[in-house]
Amino acid sequence: MGLLYPKKSDELLFVSQYNFGLILLELLLLLLFIYSHFLKVMLRVFTNYILITKVSNWEMDWLSYRKRPYWGYSKAQAIIFLILGVIINTYPFVLTALWQSKIDTYRTVTSVILASISILYFFSVLGITFFGLFDFEKYSRAKWENL
Repeated sequence: MGLLYPKKSDELLFVSQYNFGLILLELLLLLLFIYSHFLKVMLRVFTNYILITKVSNWEMDWLSYRKRPYWGYSKAQAIIFLILGVIINTYPFVLTALWQSKIDTYRTVTSVILASISILYFFSVLGITFFGLFDFEKYSRAKWENL
């Protein structure tokens, strides 16, 4: 359990022991978010098939509805992922402030790695969810129309 909480040794708090665990945790969150995005992409493949074949009026209405700004499951899920990311990234600073630990080289390096992954994480979640980055719905619809 030394990866997620600090241990004391000769009056020095080694925060670096859990920074590595936080890096792994943030990478896991990023992978889970990307996985959920690809599940949404597959959902859009099915939705586009129903739209092209005109089997369901509901799907046609849903397409019109989604053209206007709305808060669906994707945005709510992204907010949860962002909150978890903030918790992961503030954890080292809170512990450092509480125990006023000394700074060592390894902790500095792992903190820079964690910050770099955090930047990638936040821009990925924001870009994919709120700005349509990697939105493959148009390609999916075009494939169905060409069949």
